Amino acid sequence: MWRNLFTKIKFLQRETKNWTLRRSVMSKELELPRVAVRNVPNEDRMQITFQYPAVAVDGKKRIFNFDRLKAEELEKTLARITTNVSKHANKKKKKDKEEAAEAEDVAVKLLNGEDEVNGLKTNGDAWEEGTRLQIADHFYSVQLNIPAVKSINLPDCLMATFEICPRLSLEFASEGECKLLWFRELKKSICKKLKRNENTETSSENSEAALSDHRKDDSSNEESNTKQIRKDVGNIKWSQIHVGHCYTPEVKDIGHLLKVECMPSDGHRQGDSVTFISKTEVLPGPGVCPFERRHQHTKQLMPPGSFRFVSYNILADCYADSDFARDFLFPYCPPLALSIDYRRQLLLKELMGYNADVICLQEVDKKVFEYDLKPVLGRCGFLGLLRLKTGEVAEGTATFFRSSKFRLVEQYDLEMHQALSEDPFFGDIVDRVSTSAGLKEKLMQRTTVLQLTLLQSIDADEHRHLLVATVHLYFHPKAPHIRTIQTAISVRHIERTLEHLREQGVRPSVIFCGDLNAYPEAGVHEFLTTKKILAKHAEWYAGGKEEFIENMNLNHTLDLTSACGFPRYTNYVGGYTGCLDYIYIDAQHLQTLRVVPMPSHEEVTEYTALPNAVFPSDHIALVCNIGWKT
Repeated sequence: MWRNLFTKIKFLQRETKNWTLRRSVMSKELELPRVAVRNVPNEDRMQITFQYPAVAVDGKKRIFNFDRLKAEELEKTLARITTNVSKHANKKKKKDKEEAAEAEDVAVKLLNGEDEVNGLKTNGDAWEEGTRLQIADHFYSVQLNIPAVKSINLPDCLMATFEICPRLSLEFASEGECKLLWFRELKKSICKKLKRNENTETSSENSEAALSDHRKDDSSNEESNTKQIRKDVGNIKWSQIHVGHCYTPEVKDIGHLLKVECMPSDGHRQGDSVTFISKTEVLPGPGVCPFERRHQHTKQLMPPGSFRFVSYNILADCYADSDFARDFLFPYCPPLALSIDYRRQLLLKELMGYNADVICLQEVDKKVFEYDLKPVLGRCGFLGLLRLKTGEVAEGTATFFRSSKFRLVEQYDLEMHQALSEDPFFGDIVDRVSTSAGLKEKLMQRTTVLQLTLLQSIDADEHRHLLVATVHLYFHPKAPHIRTIQTAISVRHIERTLEHLREQGVRPSVIFCGDLNAYPEAGVHEFLTTKKILAKHAEWYAGGKEEFIENMNLNHTLDLTSACGFPRYTNYVGGYTGCLDYIYIDAQHLQTLRVVPMPSHEEVTEYTALPNAVFPSDHIALVCNIGWKT
């Protein structure tokens, strides 16, 4: 018995020693400088980045980047690393006038444990997590796909009291796990009292260099913005003012540059931090905007059994950022107020202040959705869906819903030109439209899409569902007949979806909203509210004899009513005003509890027309509180 006990004690002592040794090795591995290896599946190439020497000399760092084929043999890649590193090392020797300044190659090896990795292995197989790169007497720990900031930037226009969120593009990182630090520039009068710090921006500049190969979309933004601000960025002094993903500049920030630093992380590992300095100083805001007065009616979230709904055409940047828009569409609007960097700050503040539960937007740029709306509203508890128009159009509709109020069940989006050309369900409409070759061609050329989303209520009765439809109909003033046909196609698709869902025991309530580009007296609204439009309706003659269709009687079964009524106008631009935007609700199952008042005519016309310094779009948002009928 004693012999067995002694054997067990010796075994435990040996294992404890081995574990201590392994932990010591692991600790040393973690302390090693790293070589970052980017190896993404389905890509033919991989990237290798490291700093040499491992420790900065005189505050200076040299970052090496290599872009190599995964299928290339390791020995070829190591030879390339040897050549580049040796060239740098020998150049430094000559510069330092060392006695033994003869050119010599620096030894480069890839190690797995204490053994060299076979040079005939491919890069894709050789560079594994935990292997080590040896360069002369420097050792590096190989780390695969470390969190990285591909790009970060701030709006060109920063205003006090308007929240700003940087546009972030991350790789191998979670935005929620990243840490963002905000700094305010200290003016020269203050800087004179501070100790000079030559290396203020060293780490961020080197991080930028390390990522330069992977930031092609924004490769020049840091360089150009630095040149624009100061030639000696390293001498700017900064004071940390905030920690968080977004920051709302205060009055004391006016006249100062801002800097944001992002520390990327995936929750376990942290990558190199990257900074961005604003291109301009913080400006005073435009004062109280009319939508902030509307916010007085939306301070509280809606209680269970009800929800707040918003429909809003936010004016796509692809339509606002052009000489035609500046010179002809909106000549009264200052270029700064027409820029997306200015407008998006107003838009985000406006949307967040409505405390809505469902938001349907039209004219949503893809980039605005991905970099602004989705992340910012996401931090407020929203999930968002984007549906771009067909063809090469880079804008579309978006539906956001509060995740504490609704759950996404399914999407039933419809491309109208595809429905007409491929779906027999619309065969009768196609047959009638085909009698006019000109009309059919116009319909087929339209990029219109119906975004149709099924949501399930989760705050009260989970048996309640919403089928939310949002659309932006064809705009041309001489095409009311086309808009009516597009509406008929949309409603028929909604009816088909309802029938399909009812077969599964789901009975949703319908909301049909958007920019319908039609006055209240137009055929679109007669069709929606009376459930029919007759062949003798005047709008069928809008396209002239060439586009006239006989026997175009259309009908539907939905019971719809306008939740916000028919405002005097929802679109107000120079030389044109009209009510074009609507929220139609299922009259059998939903009821309007309250309509948030529209801005006054004096507010709308204070700066001539829309958009302007206090209105970010040429349209006005429709906002209403809706309740379920028992």
